[in-house]
Amino acid sequence: ATDGLVAGSALTEAALRHLGGNLDAGMDWSFRAKPADFGELVPLFFTYFEQGDPVAAELMDDELRQVDQFVAWFKARGATRMAVVGGLGLKLFGLLE
Repeated sequence: ATDGLVAGSALTEAALRHLGGNLDAGMDWSFRAKPADFGELVPLFFTYFEQGDPVAAELMDDELRQVDQFVAWFKARGATRMAVVGGLGLKLFGLLE
């Protein structure tokens, strides 16, 4: 967001600080990061989401739309039960309709 391509927020500023403080450091981090490294950002995301950060809210809306899409796909194929698993799944569970 600091590049001016999209709107920034307190979340994007905090994430950039966490990843090294500037765009170059953030890009370097992203090229060497493993899935668990991305997972370490989840608590930061939820802190800002719970504070009403607009970028966090937009990201959560996108995530919930994707979950809805998967649920609809499985229901269309006869699924009657689904499980919410993992730490992120448990956090999302309370937001699902």
